[in-house]
Amino acid sequence: MATITNLERAIDPPALNREGNIVSGTELWWLNTSSKASPVEAEALLSALNSGNPYGWMVPGVDTHPDNGGIYATSFSVERMSKWTVKFQVTVNLTNEINEINQNRRAIDAEAIYSYTNVDTLIEVDIDPIVNRAIAASNGEAYFPKVQRKGVDKRIVITRNERKYDPRRAIQYEVKLNKTEMQIQGRSYPARSLLLESWTGDLAIDNDGSEYFVVKYSLLYDQGGHFITLIDAASGRDKVGRYPQVNGYGNKPFKLGRDEAGDGEYMRRADQENPTLFYTRSFYVHEEIDMRFLRL
Repeated sequence: MATITNLERAIDPPALNREGNIVSGTELWWLNTSSKASPVEAEALLSALNSGNPYGWMVPGVDTHPDNGGIYATSFSVERMSKWTVKFQVTVNLTNEINEINQNRRAIDAEAIYSYTNVDTLIEVDIDPIVNRAIAASNGEAYFPKVQRKGVDKRIVITRNERKYDPRRAIQYEVKLNKTEMQIQGRSYPARSLLLESWTGDLAIDNDGSEYFVVKYSLLYDQGGHFITLIDAASGRDKVGRYPQVNGYGNKPFKLGRDEAGDGEYMRRADQENPTLFYTRSFYVHEEIDMRFLRL
């Protein structure tokens, strides 16, 4: 993930215009990142900076200009330089007009809204979680279909106002798992514990007629991880071509062994009838993607 290696104002003073008591204009900044990043990713790095940051970056609508008292940043735009993929030109919009500052604060810089709700699930169970023993018949044969129990995941919905929304980018992230650890409201979520269900945007118009998007991120949190666990059993040939030799050739799952013969071969009958010798295999069914640039 790219980080900020340098962020500074351009040498030229800000270009300010005065009409009566209202001052407005722009100021140029230069941004360098540690590795290649898109303008959207660079914008996310700047948006994550707080007041008192070491670069003197003005949080829009919050910090005043150090050389021009009473002047605030209201918004900014990022442009990647054509020859240097790690260098960006940032244009910051400035004004001392309190109404414009408040409008931008309401529309773009309003605090995100977080909601947490429960989602009921059904989980197939292979092992008794209290005694840590296989759920199976007395002869060791697994039940089919499996036993199920109720589970609960947590749905996290984050709503915030953003200047842009690109459905083409959103669909690249939807129905994927977080590849790395994530932070949401100061809480850590391990890799592959969050599934981005949807990332939507609704166009809205601010009081001054400018457009913005009400963006919603919906994530499903599973503290155990978003994977499935299946019994390591089969009813057809094993990897060496043998059929199960337990209770005939019925169409039921029989356990595959992890003895000296290795995975994928049927256990001997005595092991089949031992409920404690119960093996499972876990699989991920969703792709993963780096979500650290999302404004969560």
